[in-house]
Amino acid sequence: LKPGRNPIRYLLLDKLRKIVLRAAQANIFLWNYQDSVVVSDIDGTVTKSNAKGSFGTIVTKQYGKVCHDGICHLLTTLSKHESSKSSSSSTIRVVYVTSRPISLANQTRQLLSGLKQQGKDNDESNLPDGPMLGFGGKMSKVLMMEVISHTTNEFKATILWQQVVKPFREANAKNNNNNNNNNDSAPTFVAGFGNTFKDVQAYHAIGIDLDRIYMIN
Repeated sequence: LKPGRNPIRYLLLDKLRKIVLRAAQANIFLWNYQDSVVVSDIDGTVTKSNAKGSFGTIVTKQYGKVCHDGICHLLTTLSKHESSKSSSSSTIRVVYVTSRPISLANQTRQLLSGLKQQGKDNDESNLPDGPMLGFGGKMSKVLMMEVISHTTNEFKATILWQQVVKPFREANAKNNNNNNNNNDSAPTFVAGFGNTFKDVQAYHAIGIDLDRIYMIN
């Protein structure tokens, strides 16, 4: 693996393992254990609203009309900013989180890679590369979670803990086992962006300070 994004494919083969029946695209991101992290919600945060954002990015694919002006510039600027850590190898990484079901993963990745916006100096920017963490179940379960149980914060906190916080702490513990460093604070979260109080709850639950959580509306 090389640092950053590594494209992979999952192949479903027939019983004789000769014919490809289905293929699924995915990415593996290789980061340094000292990197810092920015977390961003997608619907209502990258996009202007949950419902219209989903429709505009999945059905019409009019990314520019349904996304917040300047979101590309904001996240790109943060990702290029120097980390406050002393290590020269430390980079600020961006993680995208969404409660969209896995059936919409490809369309959502297309949004993250295809959105382009003009800056004040007419320079074009897009969203920084980063993993997208989504819901592994069906749309019916998403609706249940969003509308009835109101537990999107629990889902987001759990997946961020499992896919971001836990790997960082394990890597820090492995690399600092002879030191007295406190691995309970890893990773360093630069910011968390969301559009609901549920996002605030999710981010705070994984250790992001309240003064580093921002609501975009």
